[in-house]
Amino acid sequence: MILSALKAQNYALALDTAEAELAIIPNSALNHYYAAWACDGLGQENRAIPHYEKAIALGLPDADLKEAYLGLGSTYRVTGNYQQAYELLTQAVTHFPNDRALQVFYALAKYSMGDAKSALRDTLLLLSSTTQDDGILAYRKAIDFYAQDLDFISD
Repeated sequence: MILSALKAQNYALALDTAEAELAIIPNSALNHYYAAWACDGLGQENRAIPHYEKAIALGLPDADLKEAYLGLGSTYRVTGNYQQAYELLTQAVTHFPNDRALQVFYALAKYSMGDAKSALRDTLLLLSSTTQDDGILAYRKAIDFYAQDLDFISD
């Protein structure tokens, strides 16, 4: 029921249902995750944070954990909690090293922490390794080279 409401973007119903379930089973990681997701969908980021934190602390299956990491990391960043976003997303990309969406949000967190060079490097490498765009692929070798040394100046 809750997941169906979330997928249908009926966030108010999903939140009401998740909170009703949490009143009965307060340590349900999945219902905390659903409540966080619904809060995010409603634009209530600060209300989402404790639900994300509780869901992660209680333990989620990997598929949901990955999404909770992304949701909480993004929410920390958008609410100005850059250090928390960076630390959480560092943990997330360590746990899920091949997840490209997490890598993008990690780059955003690096940027927010003032590490623009590393953020751009990571973004360029991600772009060059995932794109199907012929124009970018034609310059892939150069993009990869410059990503490794953004300050390179030829003699």
